[in-house]
Amino acid sequence: MLRHQVAGIDVSDHPGMMVVYPLNDKEIAVEEFGCYTCDLRRLVARLKELHIQSVAMEATGVYRIAMFLLLEEEGFEVYLVNVQHVKNVPGRK
Repeated sequence: MLRHQVAGIDVSDHPGMMVVYPLNDKEIAVEEFGCYTCDLRRLVARLKELHIQSVAMEATGVYRIAMFLLLEEEGFEVYLVNVQHVKNVPGRK
């Protein structure tokens, strides 16, 4: 199944979270958010504003837990992915 309203989040403590989402069929945008609760809520609001439905998160540390729980609580479909698997998807970098 191909999903169009998807964002990717790389979660870490420094510099924070990098979020990638589609602007249209040919362009993507990248934004940076901090790791504090106010930053997470701002990120969720931004994803809702963009009508994002699913989120793929790449994270190895404990910083993913709060983000994962908040996104699920707000109704997003959340996937925790292994970066090695994502790099192997044809046509993706």
